[in-house]
This record gives sequence, structure tokens and C-alpha cells, in this order.
Amino acid sequence: MTTNKGGTQQSPRLTIELVPLRSWQRNVRAVVAQDTWDALRWYFGATEERPRYLNIAFPLPLPTLRFKCKYCGVEGQTLHLHEEWRYDDNNKVQQLVGLRPICSMCHLAKHMGCANEIGRTDEALAHLAKVNDWTSREAMAYIKRAFAVWHARATIEYTLDLSYLERYIPSTKIHLDWLDKPRTWVGTRLDAILWAKRLLDSDTIIVDTETTGLLDKADVEVIELAAINTKGKLIYHSLYKPIHKIPSMAMKIHGITNREVKSCPTFFEQAGSVTAALQGKIIVTYNAKFDREVLARTFKLNGLAGISARWECAMHTFRVFSGSGKYLPLGRKHRAVEDCKATLRLIRRMAKGIP
Repeated sequence: MTTNKGGTQQSPRLTIELVPLRSWQRNVRAVVAQDTWDALRWYFGATEERPRYLNIAFPLPLPTLRFKCKYCGVEGQTLHLHEEWRYDDNNKVQQLVGLRPICSMCHLAKHMGCANEIGRTDEALAHLAKVNDWTSREAMAYIKRAFAVWHARATIEYTLDLSYLERYIPSTKIHLDWLDKPRTWVGTRLDAILWAKRLLDSDTIIVDTETTGLLDKADVEVIELAAINTKGKLIYHSLYKPIHKIPSMAMKIHGITNREVKSCPTFFEQAGSVTAALQGKIIVTYNAKFDREVLARTFKLNGLAGISARWECAMHTFRVFSGSGKYLPLGRKHRAVEDCKATLRLIRRMAKGIP
């Protein structure tokens, strides 16, 4: 409870939520596919954009609070979808109790820990005070109390209770086993910024390929592969003489000709070096689905087993960061090393929150 300027007791309209360390990323977005999360955002009124493939029969009528922030009342066609949790410290249960549309500033204030990590604490604090009609001192006192609770919960291992979700989506679309797997997609702009910041502080490598065509060709193969680290240092680069000739359409895209690769090593000859560079790594590419698949096909064409690695998609993250639902080209240059560098520049911009 807090005291307002008139001296009466009232509960804050906007509270902050500090997720216990052991519960980090144990949330709805971690256990549902992206299309399911997009459908939930539409159903609960966080976006007017109805998903193209809505394969969930949601209960009707739609929730009444639509395109309006629950906490500050600001209206908008695109809001965030906030997960509301209840923590049962005695039984050690983290229970989902609601999904609400929320504006970006209220979401920032809600997750004060994230705001602090991305350098926006002052903005979040000011918004928290404004919505609750507090002074800065009152807001700071509230935050200190919230952090005291967070520290008390820091060592607790909570069981995740998502039974609330089953009111709206089939249990077959809730994948609790995904909690033990690396998170490979992000749902909000804050997620995207944190994703980029963490990558830059890791031993992630950035990879790009040039190929003989697109995935509609069964015999598509890699003819150039480059890998750099997050400091921009070149880890690996090579052109390959392909098994099949490079079609003219592909040459128009990347400019690599059959004459240029005639005296280059084959992928089979370089497979050991490729595996040494990529095996077991966290790999970021601008279009992870394409690069992962085309590399797997190239290994298979050469009678090789391929690599095991964790793949992350910079294009998906950038689409979330920018608010665009469309395919976004990386740039005009189509050579592996330059595209790796362009992807790294993009990640650095996202880490700084630069539009």
C-alpha cells in the first residue's frame, strides 16, 4: 500500500515485476511457437493485425480491453502483451494469472531489471512515478521494497503453472519441454535489445553463405562461407568449387562465377575446417532457416554428417525490434564476409536501441 498526496491509502496502479533469477525466461513465450504467441497478442487486444494463419479456436466474445494499455490508458494499434504472475513462495509455484495489453513505457517500467540492463532506468522510474502519481522519492522507496522481495526469492526454484493458458489454447500448443532448450526467438523490442546485448558479450559467431540457388532446388549447395566473431575478427572464409555449375540467376545475385571457383577447393576438401569452425557453437545468421538448411544439404551432397550447433536468426529479431512483419533485406552486397559484417553492425545497433 502507498500514500497518495491526499493522505489516503491506495494500491499502485502500475507495479513492477522482478522475475526471480531461477525463473528467468520461464514464461509463455518460452513454451509456445511464435505463431501461437502472435495469435494470443491479437486475441487479447495487443494488436489489430489478425494473424494470417489463425489455427486456434479462441473462446468468444473477445476480451473487452483492446488496443488500450491496462495501466496508463494510452491507446495504440500495436501494444505489448504482458504476462501477469502470482508467486506462491510456500508451495514454490510461479502461476500465470493473466495476459494484458500494455504500452511500451509501462512494459519498461514493469520490468525495471531489464530497464536497468539496457540503460533506461531513469525513463522507467519517471513513468512509474507518473502513472502512480508519485514523487521520485516515493517511486524509489517502492522499488527498494520490490527488490527486497526479489532478493528473498532469488534462491527459490519455482514450478511453472500455465493452466490459465489452457482456457484459450489447446494443451498441444504448450511445450513445457522447451524450457530445457535454448531460447531461439524473441517477442518484444526489449527482448530484441537484450538478445543483441547478450550475443555481443558471448562467444557467438556470425555466419553467412552464398549458394547455387534457393531452397526450392534439391541440389542447392554452398559456394562461399564466412564466419566472424562478435568483435569482427574473421574466423573462417572460403570459396568452393561446387558439384554442380552455378546457374546464371545465382551469379546475378552474388557475382560469383564458375570461372572464379574453378580452381577453388571443394566443400568436401574443406569440410574438416568448416566443422572445426562451427561445431557446437552458437551461430547467428541473418536468415537462419536458409543458411542452416543449405549448409545441411551441402554436407549431405558430399556424403558427410554435418554439424551440431545452436542457430539464432538476426532477421527475426530485427523484425521484432523494428515492428515490421515483413521480410527485411540485409543490404545490397551479397558476399559472405560483407554480409557477416552487416549482420554484426545490425546487432550492435539493436544492442544500443538505435532504430
